[in-house]
Amino acid sequence: SVMGLLDDCEAHFGTRNLYEALHVEKSIEDKKLKKAYYSQSLKWHPDRFSAEDSDETRKQLATEKFQILSKAYEILSDKESRAVYDETGSVGEDDGPMSEEDFERCVKMWRGQFKKVTKEDIDAFFANYTGSEEEKEDVAAAYEKCKGDLDLIVEHVPSADNDESRLVEIIKQLIKDGELEETKKFKTSSAPKKIAARKRKADEEAKEAEKMLKKITDKEGEGDLAALILRRQGERANQATSFLAGLEEKYGGGAKKGAKKAKK
Repeated sequence: SVMGLLDDCEAHFGTRNLYEALHVEKSIEDKKLKKAYYSQSLKWHPDRFSAEDSDETRKQLATEKFQILSKAYEILSDKESRAVYDETGSVGEDDGPMSEEDFERCVKMWRGQFKKVTKEDIDAFFANYTGSEEEKEDVAAAYEKCKGDLDLIVEHVPSADNDESRLVEIIKQLIKDGELEETKKFKTSSAPKKIAARKRKADEEAKEAEKMLKKITDKEGEGDLAALILRRQGERANQATSFLAGLEEKYGGGAKKGAKKAKK
């Protein structure tokens, strides 16, 4: 993004307040802040996007959200920068455009603070998140932001890829309860044909991603593949090549993988 951190925070989370982005009160203590950062960033963590999701837009959004939450945590977990932010609302030098280096630094910071995220960790998080008040709030915020367009909403709700029909039911209930207004976009984009078409597209992309993952892991081994894939984000941003073509270009020639093992 060419915008600064607070602009990005507003664009992605609907607030310029770093505490609100992390779903915490201003008075939160350090230990609880770390736990909140873990919980919020897990929704958009790069390790979710190795093989399961080959949708480029969705992955890019997740990457940006992960970066914003990580930078917010960096500022609030440092006594001096937090004091400056609390007093002035300024994030100082951190309020610049985010780069590929920023992303790598965020991933490195995560690895230093938490163990490598496993599929079991992700599943456990979503077992608690699915059906929670927090998920309902995220769905409502995404609905407002996207004016009811499900084609876009599914990119903003971390659990949408699990069961879109359930997402539609949550929205319909929120409309029934008077918390949301039904839009034309919602009516058209929630039609059964549209839902089925999105499901077909997702299934096809998942199959392609699985094939590509097997090709890469056969050549490279398991390793921390997600971080490598997402590192390509910046390089591909202005190219017409597709996600899969980008992977072919990166791994097709037997390049050596430089991912380090995560710290415990």
